[in-house]
Amino acid sequence: MATPAEEIKSLLDRLSYKQLEALRIIVESMIWPQEQLTPEEAEIVDEGFAEIERGEGMSWEEVKNELGL
Repeated sequence: MATPAEEIKSLLDRLSYKQLEALRIIVESMIWPQEQLTPEEAEIVDEGFAEIERGEGMSWEEVKNELGL
């Protein structure tokens, strides 16, 4: 039986370059130490959530298409 790491490695071979770049960003964010947001960063995040609440965000399908998923 394959280990989870072995299974992931075999899946990586099936991804496109663009998909691997997107995955790299996700994985890096998972291993970085958790940091507190600066007030400026918190304001940007709040603005983003406000845009989503107003319906100005991207759909999951649009995100997947942009990332080539």
